[in-house]
Amino acid sequence: MPPGSEPAASTRDEALSRRGLLLAVAGVGTATTLAGCGAISTYEFGAAPVVLPRRSRRRLGFEETLREPVTAERSRIVGGVQVQATVESHVAVYEPTLRTGRGDSPGSDGRRGAVTPSVGVVSTPRAAVLGRSFNPLARLSLPNLLTSDVAGGFLRRAGLDRVGEPREKVWWERGPAFLADHECTCVGAPATIESYAGVLGGDPATVAFVHLARVTARSVVLVAAVHGRTVEDLGAPFVGPAGYLSRDEFGEVVSTVADVCGALRYVG
Repeated sequence: MPPGSEPAASTRDEALSRRGLLLAVAGVGTATTLAGCGAISTYEFGAAPVVLPRRSRRRLGFEETLREPVTAERSRIVGGVQVQATVESHVAVYEPTLRTGRGDSPGSDGRRGAVTPSVGVVSTPRAAVLGRSFNPLARLSLPNLLTSDVAGGFLRRAGLDRVGEPREKVWWERGPAFLADHECTCVGAPATIESYAGVLGGDPATVAFVHLARVTARSVVLVAAVHGRTVEDLGAPFVGPAGYLSRDEFGEVVSTVADVCGALRYVG
């Protein structure tokens, strides 16, 4: 550009947007590297873990089988600046345990209740810069999470790939279809459990029920409860007299998920 000339309006607006972004991210401790006429801003997001406390696990009949941090790197252009974000989440998984000494009859699988899910919990940051989200777990709708590759790792940790028969690849042969919702409390905040069901392809095929809840508190907390079994009839109703689950069984598992959501607590 010749000395003394003014930049075009679009170039000037881009420069102002870039300056605004650099000021915004600098205010929260990011590092910015200038490269010629461009800039790269790095940003780190984290969340405190959310767990089912030991006393609640004993009361509800669950055991903790996994607790670990999960880090994802994401990059996108915001205001003309390349933003690279590190998003650290915390995942915990709970499996049902045998009932002992309670006078209760175990279910057909020898576990707590006739139908008891495995439960995955992720505490994940909102991770936004100037209104642009870097965390799909926080921004995607719950039904889209069921079919999104970015949520696949979390759903597999929660047990979706182990429902019925273990499988290397998860794909939906039928559904997933919305079944019902149920109000609950999660880490002290109002939440809604949305229940879905579908048939996972494979040999044998498996009906899978996934109950999802998400709430924004100190972090975005996502709960996924998963259960199901192998089936031969791929077209049966999901819930009902001739369905894969009776209405009473469905109500019982949703109640269990609500109890777990209500007992979740932050640590750290």
